[in-house]
Formats: sequence, C-alpha cells, structure tokens
Amino acid sequence: MTKINYILSFCLALMLASCTNDDYMLYDGEARLQFGPPTNYIYSTNYQLNDSLKSYTFVYEPVSKLQDTVFFDLYTMGKVSDTDRAFKLRQVTIPGAENAVAGVHFKSFDDATLQKHYIVKAGKAYVRVPVIVLRDVTLKSKIYALKLEVIENEFFKLGEKIKIWRKVNIADRLIRPNSWTSSVESYYWGKYSYVKHDWMVKQTGEKWDDTFIAPIMADYAEITFWKAKLAKMLSDYNKVPTNPGVPLTDEFGELVKF
Repeated sequence: MTKINYILSFCLALMLASCTNDDYMLYDGEARLQFGPPTNYIYSTNYQLNDSLKSYTFVYEPVSKLQDTVFFDLYTMGKVSDTDRAFKLRQVTIPGAENAVAGVHFKSFDDATLQKHYIVKAGKAYVRVPVIVLRDVTLKSKIYALKLEVIENEFFKLGEKIKIWRKVNIADRLIRPNSWTSSVESYYWGKYSYVKHDWMVKQTGEKWDDTFIAPIMADYAEITFWKAKLAKMLSDYNKVPTNPGVPLTDEFGELVKF
C-alpha cells in the first residue's frame, strides 16, 4: 500500500470513529431515553429527520382557544422496567432566535400538572410527550422557537446526541409548513412567502399546513393538479385590476409565481 493510501485509510477510519462517537451509540445495557418518529414511521429515516421540528399556529383556531398540545414520541433503550419511570425535559436557548418564554408561549416543563404525563409506564418502552403551547398576543407578530431536550436522571441516561432534542415553532399567524421544503420550493410551489401562503389559503379555502400538504406530496397526480390549478387561479386573479396587489407581489417585493 502506498503512503497516500495509508493516509486516506487513516482519515476514513478517523471520520467513521468520529461519527460513531458523536452521533450514534452502541447498546451498553443501561436505560437510556431518546426521541423518535411516531411508531408507524419508526423505520423511515426521512420522517425521523422531519419529526425533529414541528410548527404550530393558532391562526386557524377560534379566539376562545388559548392553548393546545403538540406531541413528540419518546423511546427507551435497554430493558423495560416493572415500575413506572419518570423523565424530565428542559428548554434549550437557541442563540439568535426568538425563544419561547415559559408561562407565556408554553407551559413550563416543571409545571405540576404535566408531571403525570412525563412518565414511562411499567412494562413500556414508549410514551407520547405532550408540549402545551399557549396563545399570547406576541404570537401575532413573531414566530417563537421552543427547543426542548431530555435531562439525565436517576432512571435514564441520555440516548444519541442527535435524538435527545426536539423543536417547536409557535405562532398565531401563518407559518411556513415543514412540508414546504427547499425541494418543494424549487419544483412545485415556488418561493415561500407570507403573502403567497395567505393568498393560497384565501383562494382555495384550504389551510395549506402540514396536514394538508403532506398527503399531496405523496401523490404525483395531486401535485400536478394543484400546481396547475394554483397557476391558473393566480393568472385569473392578476387579470382583475381591482384585486389587492395586482399583479400579486409578496413582502419581498417580488412577483408571486408558481
């Protein structure tokens, strides 16, 4: 083996070792805790990645609705226990972001009413974790980010680094759906903007949130139908001089396109 091959082999081994140590974990018999996708998507890598971030907005709800629940899925590693095991969560500050405020935008993870939900029941290795989001007037003008992570305690050590946290974006205005990815932006709906999203909702009567978009993206015929329909609706809209913002222009000063 030449000298250069030795160097390349060493670098590759070092990279693999680094990935294993930083992101993945071999089973060592200890009870550990980490987030994962819903049970029906447990083997889907893409869904596991998408599930790390969820968005919630009160904009579609009646004004009387002051709180709601976002669920994440938590799994144990190691043997199940014959007794209940409590777990703990905490907020993690995201540098440079509008961080959600406990008691204002979400119910604190230390709230006494939540502790009964933060338990892995005896004989179980899975639990749905409720995150209570709260409606506040500040959500009308800004999107607030809540990052949460598992805390090690007497029952559980931490699982893989990439799976011990989750994030929720909270708003009371239209918010970019997670399903509106960069690839979707490039090939289907075009550049995301608040104006475009608002126009789509008002013109079609659909929410255009993740619940509505995700099934469309799984069916090419549906994608084709909506892409053509939206383009036609926009063309017709722009032909009416009395419509607001004709030709329809977004908040970035760019023409709305599909």
